[in-house]
Amino acid sequence: MSSEAHVRARPRVLFTLVCSVLVGCGSTSGNVSPDAPSPVLGDGTAEAASPAETKVLARLDQLPVAEARSVDTISVVADAPYAAASGKTCRRLTLTPSTPPKTTRTRLACKDADRWGFVPSVFLAPTEQ
Repeated sequence: MSSEAHVRARPRVLFTLVCSVLVGCGSTSGNVSPDAPSPVLGDGTAEAASPAETKVLARLDQLPVAEARSVDTISVVADAPYAAASGKTCRRLTLTPSTPPKTTRTRLACKDADRWGFVPSVFLAPTEQ
């Protein structure tokens, strides 16, 4: 190949490489592992992992600070509410199922208007979801 042909080929190679990266980075995996964070809803909150967690959200205003309470099939320890930088009121929750496997999980819930919702986790570890 002549040097002129090499110069014309470089933009094509670069274009192909950029397109490949964009397509690869823009695609999502349909495979979700059990340790993956809960799916994010359209309003930016994360889904409750179980019906019991939904009940925890419904009772969150009544839960005492730093005392274990049983809600459905989960033992919940709620930290004190605090004002987050977002302007929302938030509480950190420690959730332990009453049935095996008793894997303790920590979740953050924030109140938007009059409704509590879980905040999506940025970590993949089950204790941080």
